Amino acid sequence: MNEKLERVRNQGLTVWQSLDTGKKIGVAVVSITVLAGLLYLAASTGRQDFVPLYTGLTSADAYEVVEHLKSAGVPYKLDDDGKTILVPVANKHEVRLELASQGLPQGGGSGFELFDTQGFGVTEFTQKVNYRRALEGELARTFAAFEQVEYAKVMLAMPEPQLYSDKEQPVTASISLKLRPGKSLSQSQIRGIVHLASAAVEGLTPAHVTVVDTGGNVLWVEDDSEASVMGRLSVSQLEIKEYYETTLQRSIESMLEKVVGPGNVAIRVNALMNFDQEESDSEILEPLAGGLGVLISEQVFAEEISQPGAQAQGVPGTASNVDTDVPVYQGVEGTSQSSVVRNEAIRNYDYSRTITHVKKGYGRIERLTVSALIHPAGLTEDDIDNVRAIIAAAAGIDEARGDEIVVHTMAFKPRFSDEELNAMALEAEKEAEREALRQYIRLAAPIFLGLVAVIFGLVVLRMMRRRIQVYSPEQVTAQLQAAAVSEQPEAEEAPELVPEERSPEELRKEQIRQQLERMARENPEEVAKLVRGWLVEE
Repeated sequence: MNEKLERVRNQGLTVWQSLDTGKKIGVAVVSITVLAGLLYLAASTGRQDFVPLYTGLTSADAYEVVEHLKSAGVPYKLDDDGKTILVPVANKHEVRLELASQGLPQGGGSGFELFDTQGFGVTEFTQKVNYRRALEGELARTFAAFEQVEYAKVMLAMPEPQLYSDKEQPVTASISLKLRPGKSLSQSQIRGIVHLASAAVEGLTPAHVTVVDTGGNVLWVEDDSEASVMGRLSVSQLEIKEYYETTLQRSIESMLEKVVGPGNVAIRVNALMNFDQEESDSEILEPLAGGLGVLISEQVFAEEISQPGAQAQGVPGTASNVDTDVPVYQGVEGTSQSSVVRNEAIRNYDYSRTITHVKKGYGRIERLTVSALIHPAGLTEDDIDNVRAIIAAAAGIDEARGDEIVVHTMAFKPRFSDEELNAMALEAEKEAEREALRQYIRLAAPIFLGLVAVIFGLVVLRMMRRRIQVYSPEQVTAQLQAAAVSEQPEAEEAPELVPEERSPEELRKEQIRQQLERMARENPEEVAKLVRGWLVEE
């Protein structure tokens, strides 16, 4: 193996020495270029892209995470004053799973993992304290997972139960939230936080939950007084009104910007909303034709009454009968009787009725006003009318209820001029092209450098083959004989040194040896090449 390496080294030295100065510079430049390209490729291939593992960590959580990364041998970087930890993209998900198994990051406190390492001899008081800490930590983690919340801290006050209910103290909770820059919580979201906390802690009611932010602003205080209720309703109504106006404004602006260009239109919406809830019941009776209505029940009665044909006559009493021996009684003339039939009917009528129950919705639009300010460049009167019609259709303008649209063209300085917009669009296109080119270079660089290395190796090998001449023993003998013949006259003039008793073969060998010695003295480089050629052949 060493002989082969020595042979290759000798061949390289031979080729290098045979090159002139220009070729030596060219080979050096090409070699350095290929070597630099290979080194850059190796560095860019082996370079690790770091991505955020966690952001917005507390100092305690950041310390725990860094210690875990050190023990695991995972490279990391710190950013944002230590609040953000970056790891190689290939290790991100694996590291997150490992940290999650250990309950990291805690995000404001320890959770129920406090009970994973409970030893013997733990007192009841310690258990209660750990339970309260676990609840606080779990709630803080839950609130910190909200998009608008960067950090959350929960404190619970859980008094001891009393024998008499009238002496018991309520469970209370205090929640501190640190909101992300530019983010805010709506009243519905704050209400959700309050109810989530009250549902997670036994004995806690929304009336005993207080929510504040790190700026000292009170976000939630439960108060059943009429003023507090009306205040919360007013805030909620304002949020609904603002959301409706902002949504409608963005919708109209995004549509008009496609025509007049970004920054060349300004839309403002003012909605007059009625948040009163009204309920009304109406009952309408409609009699039928003839005014009788609808017969719903009927009862018919028929009765026959009998009457005698004659009445009794005479003076009633005893005075007319006491003076005679024979009593005289009242008499009746005739014996015929008469009858009368009486009919009676009870009929119940009712009118047809229509019962209507009307409940007006919450947050009705009573009046809508849309104001539009448009840059006049390139717009005609017909275009302005079309814009007004488009806004009316998009906003749902109802002139019957007093809605109004105001559209004005006014020369105002937009956020970007046409030249700036064109330049920005051109720069965006160029950046996209550069990014695509960088992607192609990343993909093609290994192939290109590999081809350059192969071509360079082939060129060097070809040059070595051209420069190195391998001579066989027969060729060497022929060259020496030719040299001896060319030097024969000089040899004849030289004094005779060979004894006569030598054979012709010995004389010939002696002559060749002398010729080689003379060639070695006069041209040592050629002799060295000849010897190297013999070695290469062997």
